[in-house]
Amino acid sequence: FKCAELFLRQMGYIVINSSEVHEAVEGLTCEQYMQIYYKLMDISDIVFMVSGWQDSKSANAELVYAKSLGKKIMYQDYYAPFRKVIESE
Repeated sequence: FKCAELFLRQMGYIVINSSEVHEAVEGLTCEQYMQIYYKLMDISDIVFMVSGWQDSKSANAELVYAKSLGKKIMYQDYYAPFRKVIESE
């Protein structure tokens, strides 16, 4: 996600990384983490799905929630050609 985070910051977005939230607040149940993530999505402009999201139960739930809110969805795989440019800087 770090590469995607850098890419999004370069595009002018404020990034909230859900994995950092998970690391900062340990010991919650999956449902409790999802409540936090949903609140973060409530205030977000877009949701960025990192590669491999299809294999994550929580990422799939986040996507469904984001779509229900009408959020703009960006997919890392779509922006893969730009990743190499960012990594080389």
